[in-house]
Amino acid sequence: MADRIIDWYVKGEYHEVRFVYNEFKSAISQKVVSELLVPIKPAEKESQRAFDQDIIFEPEPDLIMDQLLRKHFAIQVYRCMQESIASEHGARMNAMENATKNAAEMIRTLTLTLNKLRQAAITTELIEITSGAEALKA
Repeated sequence: MADRIIDWYVKGEYHEVRFVYNEFKSAISQKVVSELLVPIKPAEKESQRAFDQDIIFEPEPDLIMDQLLRKHFAIQVYRCMQESIASEHGARMNAMENATKNAAEMIRTLTLTLNKLRQAAITTELIEITSGAEALKA
């Protein structure tokens, strides 16, 4: 995927490439991020001093930069995908924890309701038995 996207960028089909993904902050917190991957903003002029002298490059500097751009882009795409996967797992874990808590609460409520109904049935039976016994005495 990264190779296709960078080829489209190099051919001029796109002017910039942005990735929108969920950044993993914690298991309960994800942040939606829009990140510009290419074009890469050049660093400050401070790094230019290293190239003021004549340097022989092998292979050609254009080829080196092309390979570096492709590798950098592929790694950034991979990083964005891993962040999204981690965020998805965190969100799923959080959702499952909430579902477990809700199920436990539902079980507790239903158990309480069932016990009340059972107790009401027992009380009704006892009243019927005592009423029948009183009717036989009379």
